[in-house]
Amino acid sequence: MISVATQTLADFITSGIPLINKEQIFFDHPRVAQVNKPALNLYCYRVQVSDWNQTLPTTPSVPSRDNPLSPTLGVRKSVNVAGVSQWFDLTFLVSVTDHTALSEQHLLSELLAMLSSYQFLPDEFLTPLLQGQGVLPITVSTEGVIDTALLWQVLRMPLRLALHVTLTVPFYHHLGFHQTG
Repeated sequence: MISVATQTLADFITSGIPLINKEQIFFDHPRVAQVNKPALNLYCYRVQVSDWNQTLPTTPSVPSRDNPLSPTLGVRKSVNVAGVSQWFDLTFLVSVTDHTALSEQHLLSELLAMLSSYQFLPDEFLTPLLQGQGVLPITVSTEGVIDTALLWQVLRMPLRLALHVTLTVPFYHHLGFHQTG
């Protein structure tokens, strides 16, 4: 499910950021930077059991492309999603490379504006395995789940401007992690 979630996040980003296309998104260690061209790196660095209690809104105001900032999701009720044994938080280090620091900052600003306007990934952007399973929470932060400077040090990279995006996804016990979309 990690690869399915990663591809879903990449597809979602390219749908909302005209400055980047699928060929410019990489999933490698950040040291494998793409130079001399705009590129975005989605590096999954943390997988943790989530405390997310899958709930669905009681009102039909689920965020979508046309309504990303639904004013309220109303009272929520728990839902048992069939086949889901557990939910996991996948945290990605999202960094960009480009010709200049200013163009990197511009691309990261576009990404921050787009991602921070959503609390949940819209269903229309989910891969078939993730569609119809309820809402998938997405959070954006400039701080990692560990000290940012320490993370870059562990990655053996100089400190860079980056976002930390956490996507909460279901794990289907009967499919396992080996299943791809």
